[in-house]
Amino acid sequence: MSRLIQNSIHIFSPDIYLNSISVDDYSEHLFPGLTEPGTGRTLGIGIQGGLEFPQRVGPLYDVNRLGLYEEWCITDEDPFEPVIVDRLLSLWTGSWRPIKNLDAGSLYNFHYAFGDIDPLIREVVTYWYQRKPSFASAPQ
Repeated sequence: MSRLIQNSIHIFSPDIYLNSISVDDYSEHLFPGLTEPGTGRTLGIGIQGGLEFPQRVGPLYDVNRLGLYEEWCITDEDPFEPVIVDRLLSLWTGSWRPIKNLDAGSLYNFHYAFGDIDPLIREVVTYWYQRKPSFASAPQ
């Protein structure tokens, strides 16, 4: 049975990521101007469950039908490339962002500023650091 590494969703507009890191960690996003059919309430989606279980809350049928978000969960059975390296998130400058979107300087700082980071995060940071054009070699 697979183990959940990340419980997240990517909301397309605005470009944000909701991530739940503990069972009681609840995050939600409302879509201004969009309402639930029949109720008139603002359409939204919430996530919770941390790494125990990915739970989604809200009118999921309508949110899915409108293509407002995509799942960004990662399990230990997902391949490193392309899934984990593309989808692993980090809380950087106050919001969740894919590690792959950090610039080379931020990746360098991330690698050295946090000496005791999860080995998978370190591996993804190193992977992207090696591929950024402004630096020739990755930190060791």
